[in-house]
Amino acid sequence: MTPAKKRFAAFAAATLMLIAVAIELTLQAAYQLSPTVEFQLALPGTVSKIDDERLGWRGHPGNPQHDRKGFRNPYVPKRADVVAMGDSQTYGYHVQADEAWPRRLEESTGLTSYSMAYGGYGPVHSLLLWDEAMALQPKVVIEAMYSGNDLFEAFKLVYYENQAPWLKSTEPTIINTIERAEKDQTVKDKISRVYWMGQPPVISTPKLTDSALRNIISKYYRTYGLLRTIKNAAVRAVYGKPPRPEIETDWDVNKQYVSQHKDYCIAFEDGSIRTVMNPFCRALAMDLDDPRIAEGHRIALRANRAMAQRAREAGIEFIVLMIPTKELVFSDVVLRSGFEMPIAYYDAVKNERRMWQATKRYFDQHEIEYIDPLDTLRQRLADGAQPFHISLDTHLNPEGHRVVTELINTHLADQNKIHHPPLLASKP
Repeated sequence: MTPAKKRFAAFAAATLMLIAVAIELTLQAAYQLSPTVEFQLALPGTVSKIDDERLGWRGHPGNPQHDRKGFRNPYVPKRADVVAMGDSQTYGYHVQADEAWPRRLEESTGLTSYSMAYGGYGPVHSLLLWDEAMALQPKVVIEAMYSGNDLFEAFKLVYYENQAPWLKSTEPTIINTIERAEKDQTVKDKISRVYWMGQPPVISTPKLTDSALRNIISKYYRTYGLLRTIKNAAVRAVYGKPPRPEIETDWDVNKQYVSQHKDYCIAFEDGSIRTVMNPFCRALAMDLDDPRIAEGHRIALRANRAMAQRAREAGIEFIVLMIPTKELVFSDVVLRSGFEMPIAYYDAVKNERRMWQATKRYFDQHEIEYIDPLDTLRQRLADGAQPFHISLDTHLNPEGHRVVTELINTHLADQNKIHHPPLLASKP
């Protein structure tokens, strides 16, 4: 290469580098001026979550549906009127991001709503996230407590993963009872066996995209984020929203699935009302006669009480949203239909009713405000608007999220918890 060509190549490289730096500085400045300028790169093959020292895991900030903190929001606002906390029921598993109740709440009220929910989280996770939530200066915090697995998750996080150890029981009798039960069979193994339907648990293998360097790039390098924004816009323009999986919509496919797992799930059908359930797992996860589950329940209640106390001290509202299981919501229809169900189903319903009764007594005793959507979800089901998927999926479907949104809207307006524009109908 001639000296002239070398000088030109060096000049071109330096020019491109300066342009890249200028673009990055411009995007960084734009982000500081407006938090809605949220740019991140969706790295190819990016997994949905990353390890977290306190929480065990959190959402991957490089996931196209997550903000820079790893939560399912379009961006991280400077302030939020409402912070929603909870597990996959609030995150919105198997519904579109704009169908999940935190986003619906924002769209129907005009209030800024920020979701800090993720799969497997529970009240203890929310307590550990409290300071992060308070940084958004919310007026209302809504903790969504799900009966299906929050008790087990609370026990697991405190006893197995040794997070928030101050929540452990100090009663010798309780400690001894838990230790004896664990020696006989750990509650983790007991529930996992029926949850995974006799198969070994699925363990995800970390991918290259989870490296520290790539996480930093995904989180802080705004030029990469701009590329992600352009790419996602192009994908949406060409393909639109992804279709719902066949297992969520095709009843014949679901019945075939149940026929292959008869010992673990059952297909319920009564006219147009139909779904697959796994009451065997739910019965165990809500059994307050099991000292581990009872301890998980106590821990979950204590965590909610701690959050309610902190909210009072901060002058903000704290509300618990009580999300019931599919099994309990369907119970009236099941009983009327005369459909033959396994004993485990009735055990699951009995255990859940007992758990919610104890929970409400505790909340009433400690003046913790709550919203109970059970009756409304049951009525929607009876009216033919099913609030859960027809598959084994245990999560609220778009209709279920719509019900929850409407109840929260009404509660906030009736209790004058927060001033907002006139309520709009929830997005269909």
